[in-house]
Amino acid sequence: MALIDRALDEELLFREAVARRLDRGDASIRSWLVEQMRVLTDDASVDEPTLDAHALALQLDRKDLVVRRIMVQKMRLLAARSGERSGDDDTLAAYYAVHAAEYAQAARLNLWHVYVSGARATAAADAAALAAQLRRAGAPGQAP
Repeated sequence: MALIDRALDEELLFREAVARRLDRGDASIRSWLVEQMRVLTDDASVDEPTLDAHALALQLDRKDLVVRRIMVQKMRLLAARSGERSGDDDTLAAYYAVHAAEYAQAARLNLWHVYVSGARATAAADAAALAAQLRRAGAPGQAP
């Protein structure tokens, strides 16, 4: 459970750091991305802005583990400096109650396709009888 909590904390810190755009203009992140792109390219004459642009196009600023760790650490340092801290369960529950719609999952719909052979003379009657039977039975796991 502790590993899951740590992973969730790090993901939340990373997302908050991205929302605050803490990666923009960060020399350590940009130099790391340029260095990684130099490893990936055969052409030593490519300039740093081009390498940086390629790194961003590959979304390395969001996917690279080192960048993520830098961002999480920056967020931790910022939170420690400003006195921000994650809330207790009651605070989080109150926040969730106010913002529940943002976390709601879309409704799901299950469809069942039933085919009736049109080659039979009684196809229309067979389809009507089958539809009535399915309506009486209701959806699987649901009372009719």
